[in-house]
Amino acid sequence: MDHGSIITSWDLECMLCAEKAEPKALPLSLLEEITDGFSDEQRIGSGGFAVVYKGKLENRTVAVKRMSNTYMYEKEFHREVECLMMVKHKNVVRFLGYCADIQGSMERYGGKFVMADVQQRLLCFEYLPKGSLHAHITDASRGLRWRDRYEIVTGICRGLHYLHQKNIVHLDLKPANILLDDNLVPKITDFGISRCFDEMQSQVMTKISGTPGYLAPESYNYTEVTYRKSYRLDIYSLGVVIIEILTGKKGYHDVDDVVDSWTDMLEEPQKEVQLEQVRVCAEIGIDCTNVDPAKRPDTQYIISRLNETVCMDGYIENSVITSLQIDPDMLIGTTHALCLSYQQLNPDIRRCIEYCSIFPRGSKLRMVHLVRLWIAQGFVHASSATTDMEDVAQCYIQELVSCSFLQPIESTSDTDCFTILYELYDLLGKVTRNDYCLIENKGCDRGEGWEGAIPRYVQHLFIEKYDAKLINDKTLGLKSLRTLIIYFVEEDTPIEEKVLEGIFEELPELRVVAFAWSQEHAAIMLENKFSIPESICRLKHLRWH
Repeated sequence: MDHGSIITSWDLECMLCAEKAEPKALPLSLLEEITDGFSDEQRIGSGGFAVVYKGKLENRTVAVKRMSNTYMYEKEFHREVECLMMVKHKNVVRFLGYCADIQGSMERYGGKFVMADVQQRLLCFEYLPKGSLHAHITDASRGLRWRDRYEIVTGICRGLHYLHQKNIVHLDLKPANILLDDNLVPKITDFGISRCFDEMQSQVMTKISGTPGYLAPESYNYTEVTYRKSYRLDIYSLGVVIIEILTGKKGYHDVDDVVDSWTDMLEEPQKEVQLEQVRVCAEIGIDCTNVDPAKRPDTQYIISRLNETVCMDGYIENSVITSLQIDPDMLIGTTHALCLSYQQLNPDIRRCIEYCSIFPRGSKLRMVHLVRLWIAQGFVHASSATTDMEDVAQCYIQELVSCSFLQPIESTSDTDCFTILYELYDLLGKVTRNDYCLIENKGCDRGEGWEGAIPRYVQHLFIEKYDAKLINDKTLGLKSLRTLIIYFVEEDTPIEEKVLEGIFEELPELRVVAFAWSQEHAAIMLENKFSIPESICRLKHLRWH
């Protein structure tokens, strides 16, 4: 991109897609254009001295933060830009650019028209569709499942550790300043009162701002805090946030009580390990909120403790697997080699092959369907806006073929088809845990229902044979469901519209809905089977049906 040229919405979209792109100065005209003139319809939030708008690009969305009372909050604007220009981390909101514009405005003053300077101060970020963590805070009995909460806690701690390594103290860490992306990855945001203290380590802070309830006790008693020790203010706020994620409430909670509140909410086979994760997180939260700043742990210690909960009792950790149980008898021969190959895959490719675990063993999978399913679920990431995601997904397939996870099979058509390595299913069953579920009910006699259990937090569900009762009784309560594939529909079995209505009304997170009846996984034929009700429009995340 030429620095002398005017940046367009297409340039901004290219920046958003290229992870290594540096933030840039953005023209006010561009930010006005993508927010429809900062219209109320595009407004998505507001804070003490700013309003946030949704900015619509051709294929993507960004968030535009417009400062109000710019003369009063000029320092906050400069601090935020200074901090954001220094950071790039998956748990810190992605900063795309800024606008510092001054326009002349003719105003009537003392009976005369005079030219007044009007300052415009704006920031542009990636758009996070799940909103702030604050909207997802509940007790253990509802809301986010434990696995999601644990990964949110871990992500926040890693993001804060990164900031502290950069000598940045946030000073206003709270759920409202932690945004969640489409996969519930947490990202720290709002650096308006943050400090970068690499050159001010001998100075002190005598006036500490922040949000009551998350401020450390020393913030209220006019204690002078050196910049070198100011990270302890963030640690206190982190402790409050962790306890709130675990319990739904701020303040002290007994560790045993917190663990007890989760006991009936967790499912086998990971229950024992997950309860230990609850205990460790509760202990960390309490340690972080110690009234004595010197006794609060640093982020490196916190991350080390979190890592212990995924490395104990035969559990291993990497960037994606957080509770993969390894049976000692498993680590031999072919399975051992598969496990090592699996862990060396790119994280996005791992997610793609994990997704394939919902298909029955021996299934013939067409390349075109795998590519569309992976893209619909957001597993495929292009390096730039000019890169075709289908090309990237096909490269994923080539990688999986090269390590024998996907095996090409002969087909009577020209379409590339694959099957999953048979031995891989056992490993995938351990990795995917309760996210993926396969119901093999095709062999049931007519009238005989399927009586198995479906994990309550399952995200991807494959049902081998259409069964209206099964769908109504077992699936409509699965609020986290993102994939629903019905593989086989008998020739004389119509799909009732009320079944579809139930799916569209009760499963708002669905991205893939597929009713197929070809054993070759062919394209869906709608004739004489069903009509799609208008309520499908309620599925805001739907990408393939």
